[in-house]
Order: sequence, then C-alpha cells, then structure tokens
Amino acid sequence: MNRSWLVGLVLWCGFVGACAEPPEVEAVAAVQDDEPFAATSSVKREAIVVPQGPDLRAVSVSAAFTAAARNTSKPVAVTVCNNGSSAAPAASVSVLVSSNTTVDGSDVTVGTAMLPALAPAACQTLSVSSTFSPAVGTYYLGLWVDRADAINEEIETNNILLGGTVYIGNRPDVTVSVLSAPVSAPANTSFTTQLRACNTGSATAASVSISLRRSTDTTINSSDTSMGVTNVGSIAAGACTNVNASGSSTAFTERYLGAWVSTSSTEVTTTNNGALAGRFAVGNNADLVIEALSHQLIGGTLQTTATVCNRGYVNAAASTLSTHLSIDATYDASDTQLGTIAIPLLAANTCTTVTQTHALPALTATRIPLARVDATSVITELFESNNVNAGSSLTLGPDLHVTAFNVVHDGSVFVADAVVCNDGTVNNTASVLGVLQSIDQLADASDPLVSSIATPAVAAGACVSVSGNFSVLSAPGQFTFIARADEHNVVSEVNETNNTRYAPPTGISADLVVTSNTAWMSSEQLGWNVRVCNNGNLAASNVETELQLSNEVVFATTLSQLVPGACVDLTGSAQVTARGTQQLVAGVDTTDMTPETNEANNTLASAALFIGTHFTLGDTATAVSWNGSANVFTVTGTLCNAGSLSGATSVDAALSYDTARDWSDVNLTVGAPPTNAQYLAPAACVAVTLPYTGSGVADGTFYALISTPADDGHAGELAVTGPFTLRNDLSVSNATVAVSWNGSENHFTVSAQVCNVGTR
Repeated sequence: MNRSWLVGLVLWCGFVGACAEPPEVEAVAAVQDDEPFAATSSVKREAIVVPQGPDLRAVSVSAAFTAAARNTSKPVAVTVCNNGSSAAPAASVSVLVSSNTTVDGSDVTVGTAMLPALAPAACQTLSVSSTFSPAVGTYYLGLWVDRADAINEEIETNNILLGGTVYIGNRPDVTVSVLSAPVSAPANTSFTTQLRACNTGSATAASVSISLRRSTDTTINSSDTSMGVTNVGSIAAGACTNVNASGSSTAFTERYLGAWVSTSSTEVTTTNNGALAGRFAVGNNADLVIEALSHQLIGGTLQTTATVCNRGYVNAAASTLSTHLSIDATYDASDTQLGTIAIPLLAANTCTTVTQTHALPALTATRIPLARVDATSVITELFESNNVNAGSSLTLGPDLHVTAFNVVHDGSVFVADAVVCNDGTVNNTASVLGVLQSIDQLADASDPLVSSIATPAVAAGACVSVSGNFSVLSAPGQFTFIARADEHNVVSEVNETNNTRYAPPTGISADLVVTSNTAWMSSEQLGWNVRVCNNGNLAASNVETELQLSNEVVFATTLSQLVPGACVDLTGSAQVTARGTQQLVAGVDTTDMTPETNEANNTLASAALFIGTHFTLGDTATAVSWNGSANVFTVTGTLCNAGSLSGATSVDAALSYDTARDWSDVNLTVGAPPTNAQYLAPAACVAVTLPYTGSGVADGTFYALISTPADDGHAGELAVTGPFTLRNDLSVSNATVAVSWNGSENHFTVSAQVCNVGTR
C-alpha cells in the first residue's frame, strides 16, 4: 500500500489523557504533527503516524470502581479517536479482562458497544455496560477496537489498549481525599480537616476510620505519625461520606499533613488509602509571607512594591525585607542584593504594603527580581520556606528607541529631526542615528544610508533630540526615510528589534505649479502676469511653459532651471484672435518631461474675461409729428461699445404692436451715416438719430423698437419706447354764441375753435 508520511514527534502521554513532549524528542520515520490523544490507562511512549485513510485508535479504558462482584454489570468508560485522514465508519468496541498485561484473543470479553462513524481527528467516549463473569481474582481491563477487522486501516497496531486493574469478587476498597485543610495550628490545640471517604469496591467496608498524619515527605502512609483518629463506621460499596476529622499535636517545625483511611475488612488494595493535604506546622509562632510583589523599571532604578503578611499566631517583630536579582526564581547567596526595606511589627493576621526604589547595577542580562522577608532571620516562624517571592523576569541594560522622527525639505536640503530615548536600565555610550532612504517601508541592506547623525550618551530613562541635514542619493520617486538608532551597533542593548522608526512616505522630485494667473485686456491686447514655482525638493531643468487662449498658444517659453522653492514671473501682452468670454490657461511642464510629486497642479486658469465688441443702447426715445401730409418719426438714443475691441455696428428702428421684434413689425429706417455702421473704440459712445417720414402706417397703438445686431459673444441690444397712438383726434375749444333780432326773428351766431390734437 502506498504510504505518505509526515515528520512528527514522539510524545509522552499520561494517565489523565493529556500529552506533552518528553524530555528527549526523537525524530521517527513516520509521525504526526502533534499527538492529541493519549491512553488513560498507562504511561507509554509511542510514535504517531498520519495514515492515508481512517485510523481508529484506542485512547483510554477506565472504570470508576476498583472491584466488581461476579456476574454484575458495571459501566466502563472507553475513548476512541480517528487519527486518520478520512472518516471512519461505525465500528465495534470490546471491553476485556486479562489475567496478564497482554490483551489478546484469549482474554474474556465482558462488554461490547458500537462506535458511531468518526470524522478525521474526531473522538468519542462511550460508556460500555460490562458483565464481570470470570473467576474471582485481579484482572487488567483491556480495550479492543474493530476486533473483527472490518475496517481497512492504515495502522492496525493501535486498536488494542491495556487499562488498569479491577478485582472481580466481593471486596471493599476504601479511599480518602482532602476537601480542605489548615496549613498550621497553635501547639496543643485541636484542628479540623474536611475529608471525603469512598468505597470503590464491591462489598461493604466495615469499621472504617481515618487518621490525620504528619509526614516528612509528600507520601502519606500508615507509618507516618498520627495526630488523631476519627471513626467513620461502615461504607457501602460505591458509597462516599464526608468526614470532619480532628487532630492535635505538640509544636513541630514544617511537615506535611495528610490522611490515612483503613477498614477492618480485607481490601482490594491499600496503595490508595493515603491522601496529601499540604504543608503543615504546629506552634505558637509568627509566619511572615510576601503575598503580593510587583516591580517597575524607572530608568536605571527598580521600584519594588511588596505586601507582607503575618499568617502566624503571635506578633512578628520588626524585620527587614531584602530585594535581589537572581538568574532563577530561587534565592541563594549568589543573588545580587539591591537593597533592603524596613518591615514594621505585624500583629497576627495583619499585612503591610511597602514600596522602595533601588539603583540597578550596570548589567546587561536577564534577571528575576526576588524579595525575601525576615532577611536577617530574627524571627522564629512556623515556615521558613515561604519567605521568598519572585517577580516577573526583567531584561537589564541600555535600550535605545527612536520615539519621534520627521523629515522635511527646507527648499535646499532635507532636514531630519528625531528623539532618541534610552528605555533601558543602564546609561549608554555615544552612538550614531542612521537615516536610510527606502523604496518601501522595510529597512534592509539595499537601503542607502543618507545621513549619520551623532547621538550623545543617553542616561537610563532619558531622551535626547538630534537633527541633521542630508541630500538624497537616488533618482526621483516615492521614498520612506527610516531612522535607526545605534547604526553601527556600538551599544549592547536589551532589545535590538526596536531601533527603527519610519517617517511618512516622502516624494523626492520637483513639483512644478502655476501659483497665480492674472489676465486682462488693455489697448485691444491681452495682457498677463503668471507665476510659476517649484514646490518640490529637486531642481527642474528645461521646463516648457505655455499660455493658451481657446486652444491658441499666445505665449511659450522654456525655463532653463527652477531650483526647489524658486519662482518665475511671466509678464507680457499679445493680440489674440479668440472672441467672447475666455480664460487664459497657464501650463507648466507641458511636455511632461519632468517627474513630479504632483502632476495635478501644472495648470491654472485665469478669471474669465471678455474679448471683442459689445454694443449697448441707452437714453432711447421716439418723437412722432405730422408734416401736413405724413407722419414724421424721430428715434434717438446713445450707442456705446462696452467691449474690449473696436468695431462697427448698425442701429435699426421699427414700429410694433408689441415689445417683441419680429417679421410683422414695420421698419422705420435702416438709417444712414452717421446712424449706421458706427465704428467705436472700447468705452466710446455716440448719439444716434433715426428719422423716418411716411404714410404707410395704419391707425393704432404702437411701440418703437430700436436694436443692434449680434456682436462678439452677445445676442444684440433691443430698446423699447412707447406706447404711442397713430390717429387723428379733433377737439373743440373756445366755443361762443351771439344772438340778435332782425325784426322778425332771432339770429344765432355760433363761433368755436376746432383743433386736431392727434398724430395725423
């Protein structure tokens, strides 16, 4: 079968199912990246492989009991994992009992179950009901996965697992565990420990008792000194009971407290009858302990804050706390002492917090700060082993760090400003701050060193500001300037990875810009004043500059050189052919031959200006009279040229029934010089008179419309006068009547003045 193996590690797997690397890691031909599974039952070292396909692995088999009566059923916990690279189908698992340490086909199966399908790296824990039918005796539990070999696996040798022992028959097995216990007690006084006693066997345990023991080591057994016995009575199989056990003792120095459980019944084993509580001492003494410890590096000093408590039974006299630097977390005479802190008298179960700062030695190394209470051993304590507390590891020495860095261009050179701080604990010697020019934001060997700025010695915790000028060493482009402290590595630092700081990306090139553009019309010529500047940080040569008006180049020149920060004013005038409202557009680097930081500021348009003629009409009026045979129309007004160029125009007049000029209007005149084809200079004006005599106009109400034709950029002018009426209008005035008698009748003589007040 074709196998594909991965490199892996031999792992150490313990009883509780956790794995860790062994002291020596072996390279094997076929192993897995990490071993996530371990047998619960026994400690073993095993090479793990990554198979192609499923791989069911027996991981653990365990029971919560140590004895089972014959032919009784009890649950056995098993765990199986799929170490393979593909899913494993459902499979059978068998629980066996073996009279020896080899699980094989000759062993008795006491329970079976079906394992569901498992995805790669998945695990499943089952509770398998098992009936213990073999003869009375002690057996080993065993687990066999896929005993019938129904699944084709890459590895078939990991399907069987040996577990712990179980006794088949009727026997008790008592155990004890510590729920809570004191760490000390006054001499000749009773103390209480909370315990839990259980019977994991298959028969009742009679006359159970628990004794509190003191031991010189961490293994509690029946030979350790008893400090009191508590009778529990009987405990049924599988039952537990909580016990408050009492003890007392005369004074003794530091020992270990534990409990030992026993029964009058024959047990499965007595190897599990003891339990350790922890350190223990008895006596009427003080007990100083450092319950909290913290440190802060402040320049070349170390500030220590410690909380010291007296957990004993009598007052602790005033004492001394010493601070040290150690290569490990254990105090010994070789540790460097930094100083001492006075600790006042402490009553029993009281605390005090002290803070003091001590100078650090001129040392470049990693050390662990320690504090040791009762450093001069003036106090007799319950425990002498708890007087030392260790803080977090400290790295000592100078540590240069660029905290601020900026680069500007002053018009001629680049100026770098930086702040260099010594974040370490030791004063550093003078060094050099290097400035690198990088095309990216990563300092590497390809970046040229463009400046070396002398940096004086910096005391621990202090900072210094430095500055230097430099010129760039490469072609125009976008660059990042990088400041690097201790450029020549003359300072042995705590941290060599924090020496660099980056300035914002900087464009190194010319930046040609039209900063102002003013245009005007004067004496019928276009005038201009344009300023062109180099706002960049490199000089520009042979700079093409143009002025355009409606795509007409009115001026062009080549600037031989513009250094950074320099400006050139371009002033001139020219006649132009463009007409109407226009803008003069000034452009620099019109041939795009100069690499620039910003290409968007190369053009600037002037304010809008009008070029051409623009005729206006003002003071317009129309007079109508009758010459005896026809109407006489006299139209007058003022014609002005409001444009910027000289030109000629004409003035027309018409009669209209409304104020709109159209084909139905009656033309009065097209005029003759001087009222027609008037030639006017800019800002000049002339009075115009348009007379007309004619009878071809019907009666009615009319407006006189006076207009000029369209000119440069304008639709023409239209002035309206009126309305006025064309018709006759007779009026009678000064009427008199004279009466006389001729002898036979009256004579009436009527006289009056009749006038025509109309327009015809």
